[in-house]
Amino acid sequence: MDFYAGRGDASMFSEYMELINESFEFKNDESGFIGLLPKLYKPEYDPCAQNYVVRDTDGELKAAVGAYDGVASVCGVTLKSRGIGNVAVIHDARKSGYMKLLMNMSVEDMIADGIDFSALGGRRMRYRYFTYDLASAEYRFKFDKNDLRHYFSAAGNGGDDTARFNFTEITSPDAPELAEMKKLFESKPFHNLRGDNALFFYTLKSWRDRIFAATEAATGRFIGYSVGHGGINELMLADENDIDEYILSYMKAQEMDSLRISLPYYRKRLAARLSDYAAETVLANSDNYTILNFKNTITAFLRLAGTEMTLADGSVTMLIHGRAGDENLEIAVNDGNVTVEITEKTPEYELSHFDAVGMLFAAVSVKRNTLPAAVQSWLPLPLYTYHADMV
Repeated sequence: MDFYAGRGDASMFSEYMELINESFEFKNDESGFIGLLPKLYKPEYDPCAQNYVVRDTDGELKAAVGAYDGVASVCGVTLKSRGIGNVAVIHDARKSGYMKLLMNMSVEDMIADGIDFSALGGRRMRYRYFTYDLASAEYRFKFDKNDLRHYFSAAGNGGDDTARFNFTEITSPDAPELAEMKKLFESKPFHNLRGDNALFFYTLKSWRDRIFAATEAATGRFIGYSVGHGGINELMLADENDIDEYILSYMKAQEMDSLRISLPYYRKRLAARLSDYAAETVLANSDNYTILNFKNTITAFLRLAGTEMTLADGSVTMLIHGRAGDENLEIAVNDGNVTVEITEKTPEYELSHFDAVGMLFAAVSVKRNTLPAAVQSWLPLPLYTYHADMV
């Protein structure tokens, strides 16, 4: 049989699932990948077509790299993403170069297909070979039951053990709450497209997370929902003024002594309130990213930044030697209006791919200090992928 490296197809499904589960030392059943990420691995979603595979001359599949398409809606800009997941090589074929072959193939196809950015979870230096690096700032808060008691007692809201909000765990794609939850999610200026109610449910169930919808006990008013396993990695509220009671009621309902919540960097109003009484507040990178269209990605996320902060007037011209090619961009804010244009002007800054990713999108960048003060104040741009949308 001839050696094959390229896209998979549906006929490989059983063999493919066995390969990726064995490579990660999972059982080839619901406890493996199909239970971990049903949004990807249910056979009706045809995961093989979104994978690059190696079939060796012995006729067996040896390696697979998932490259899963996503669409992000960011302040009216539609961005095309393609996340990398299940980077798998069977044990007896490791050190054969299959991972590098398939990763390079996937990135080349992203460029050809006009993908704007790609995210993956994994070791930084392992994936830096393929132009991924740490980026995507997120706030991470820790709340302590005793701290909350002191804080809210001082504010005249302590000592009441009655939870004002009720929580319903969502365990089925037929749950009636999903329609309102999906509507709320899609009302936000930044959200990924998650298909119908069933796919929305399976997306939220990624990583075996638990989903809770909240209503006001006294009135039945829909409050919002949260997703996580122990902590909360996606929190959507119809009215963000409900945040204090949400945390208090949630911790009471779950009988928790502490709670961790992560938020995308652009959600500054909510973060400002949470920082008032969090036991810990940290700003950190969430995952590894490569940017393949800097113009589109900067435009979208600079606009998003402006939804919850005042953007200072300013401009900068930078030549970025990106993985997908050079982009000489003039980035400007004037009276809150964002423009990012390709220009023939002589650039004020010339950046490598990695310096551009770090300076523009990483939580911390010392090199960012070389930029004009107004430009620094925009950064980091709030590039993000909710945990449920990671692959």
